[in-house]
Amino acid sequence: CKINSLIRYKYQEGERIFLFFLETDNGDAIERELVNSLHPPVNLI
Repeated sequence: CKINSLIRYKYQEGERIFLFFLETDNGDAIERELVNSLHPPVNLI
């Protein structure tokens, strides 16, 4: 999976990794809102 590979790469480079999990029935809408507001360098939508 691309995201797992990116997380592993950053970890191996010594960067701190923070993962957050949220149980929800509205995951797609939450993901769109986060991507639209944060403009992450990697987004898989």
